[in-house]
Amino acid sequence: MNMINSFPKSILITQGELINYSGSEIVTLEIAEYFSLKGTNVHVLSYGNGEPIVKEFKKFKNVTLHTSTEDIDFESIDLFWIHHNLIPLQLLELTQKKILKAKVIFHHMSPYHPLEFPFLPRIEKYLADLILFNSKETKKTMEDKLSDLDIKGE
Repeated sequence: MNMINSFPKSILITQGELINYSGSEIVTLEIAEYFSLKGTNVHVLSYGNGEPIVKEFKKFKNVTLHTSTEDIDFESIDLFWIHHNLIPLQLLELTQKKILKAKVIFHHMSPYHPLEFPFLPRIEKYLADLILFNSKETKKTMEDKLSDLDIKGE
């Protein structure tokens, strides 16, 4: 998919959990809202969903929350937005079969939280079309972990 010439029809955002109003949860909500309002079908995959924040996601008609990958059509996803290194096995399988057409973004949002550091930098390098950081501090803190990566964003 050429992201410059077309807007994604579907996006999958991964997130550790969606329960409280915390930093990455708010970022995930804002990304979901943005794409939903543009008409994109938004899927958010997390380990757990609950109140109070889930009610915010339910305000958008194009957003579906998931705690399992079972009912997601991974081949129809145009953009994978990865938080907390939550990489669905199906994304890796599409890559292995050489049929991945979607773009992949890794977004690191903290220089401190262990979930923000790449678990497997080589996999991130291989999959990523773009790697984002919420600040220069986050990028600087992770430089050792990502030293062999071609960093494309801040």
